Amino acid sequence: MRLNLPDALRKGVGLSLVGAALVVIPAAPIKAAQPDPSVVEQMRNEAAGDVAVTTSPATGKVGFISATEDLAPSERSGATRSGAQAKAGDYVDKYARAFGTTAAQLGNPVTTATPAGHTVDFTQSYQGVPVFGSKLRAQVDTDGDLVSVSG
Repeated sequence: MRLNLPDALRKGVGLSLVGAALVVIPAAPIKAAQPDPSVVEQMRNEAAGDVAVTTSPATGKVGFISATEDLAPSERSGATRSGAQAKAGDYVDKYARAFGTTAAQLGNPVTTATPAGHTVDFTQSYQGVPVFGSKLRAQVDTDGDLVSVSG
């Protein structure tokens, strides 16, 4: 068996250069994004009752917010299907940026009656294309209180 030294040598040197380049390229440290404290604080201040907020460490955006009473107590009652949709829609429009979207990117909501009240689902789209995994879901209880938004 005869080795073609120039080809083997060329491949070996090429692989060595690629490996060396990988070692030389510094990896940038990944820092967790920080939530916008002003909008999160505004969300907390508007709500009635105890408020829990969870933000994504990767994006700094709100992933979940809930209140023991109502996230939007000054808004209309959401006791009816249309009221729940309107109340959730007003809240999501106002705080869309906290969830990493804009009101314009959220399509027509779909409202579903549940034993606990109503669930209002919003789907984000960008330039008319639905964004995968981008649903915002609002829960309105039977008293018409907006108790949580997740997404």
